[in-house]
Amino acid sequence: MKKLAAKNTPDLGAHLPWKFGAGLQRGTRLLCRLRAAVDGISGHVLTYEEWFDAIGVARSTFCDWVKGDGEPSPEALLRMFELLPRALQHQILDEPTFLRCRPVVDHPRLSHDPSMVSRLKTVIAKTEGVTWARAEREDLVTFMATAFGHSCRILSPTRREVLGLDSHAPDWFVPVPKVTYFDNVQHIQKLQIEFEKVWPSIRNSKGALIILNGGWSQLPNFAENIRAVALHSHVVVGDKLGPRPEQTGNIPAHILTLSAERLAPERIQVGIQAV
Repeated sequence: MKKLAAKNTPDLGAHLPWKFGAGLQRGTRLLCRLRAAVDGISGHVLTYEEWFDAIGVARSTFCDWVKGDGEPSPEALLRMFELLPRALQHQILDEPTFLRCRPVVDHPRLSHDPSMVSRLKTVIAKTEGVTWARAEREDLVTFMATAFGHSCRILSPTRREVLGLDSHAPDWFVPVPKVTYFDNVQHIQKLQIEFEKVWPSIRNSKGALIILNGGWSQLPNFAENIRAVALHSHVVVGDKLGPRPEQTGNIPAHILTLSAERLAPERIQVGIQAV
């Protein structure tokens, strides 16, 4: 039965260099976290027989799940959650390891400034040109680039196509469908290789939102590639080191300067400049 289930289970990360299953294994980690939490409130380590009584899972199956052999069933995880106080349930789900952030422009990290959110939505609606996102902190750039992708899919009445390349592993944020993610690739030669593999399938898109987040702007001929695509698509470039606006030439461009609020670091301040 195990082999049959594995065969019929779709690999949600099959089109990505960074695999969801191999990279996250959130089901296994959540099982172990819940097991420890239940043991903690029980005051002793539950035996496999006690786990069978509590959630109806046989010893052999439970052992396999703990070792990462097979995915815990949703029903078993829900029954484990039911053994915990409500406050502890929420605490566990709020841990980034299990429930990733889904960046959108209406996210609480941005929605504290409604006027700025409105301007961001206007920029997202552009069907050509370049938007540069820059910040001293790489996570802020990744949040914004990802928010553009998710929000474009939400706001577009025609389900506008969103494509792109992101050198980060989506282990703390929900990835944008059809954006290709890499496992925190930083080396320029590796970035160049991956860029050359995927770029041909992206560059001919018309009216799409194209996300390029990571160190792509350091690649040879990057400016020429961007100028060519930005004539018929909207390109969002995220780079921790900051953009070089002169790369865009006469193509319409916006620069987003991101920073964390001093008194409320979870909030993102955004400066928007048209160039």
